[in-house]
Amino acid sequence: MTKIKICGVQTVEDILYADAYGASYVGFVFAKSPRQLSLKQAQALASIVPKHISIVGVIVSPSPTLLAKIETQVPLDFWQIHGSMPNYTSSLPKITARSLDTLESNHYPSLLLDAKHSGQGKPFDWSKIEPSRLNTDELWIAGGLDASNVKQAIHYFHPAVVDVSSGVETNYKKDPKKIRAFCKAVKEEYHVQSTK
Repeated sequence: MTKIKICGVQTVEDILYADAYGASYVGFVFAKSPRQLSLKQAQALASIVPKHISIVGVIVSPSPTLLAKIETQVPLDFWQIHGSMPNYTSSLPKITARSLDTLESNHYPSLLLDAKHSGQGKPFDWSKIEPSRLNTDELWIAGGLDASNVKQAIHYFHPAVVDVSSGVETNYKKDPKKIRAFCKAVKEEYHVQSTK
């Protein structure tokens, strides 16, 4: 089944709803954003994330010093790195985030394909990429996903993970009704695919 990441969580309630409706990942944003967390906020939220949900640290072109600082203070399970990659050796698995115009021919163990401007609720043109040509072991899809289009995204890309942020928000705040609808749509598409 395609797994779900609720990105840009900011409150205890966000965590509880992500868990209740079946998310496998939550994203802590450390980059400049309306959803950015301080280290103190991230520590507090991490303490209530259930063990079966993985925490993904989301960051843009970080310095090795910043990565090391966050890692020592917040119990992350993955890094999701947008922009340039630091010369830094981490024990955490890395998800490389790329848009179509920054996608290189490199092999990516885990690739998150995103819109050019992430977190703004605008999908990219899926038809411009053939999923079978993506050089990755594990594909994550983001960029303007919501309950109305996530089924189509799963059908087109067959991703390991679908990643949503603004698509489950109202005024930059997570909306439990939208989280529920999004997760329900993902599960419905899984049942359609599994009966084919």
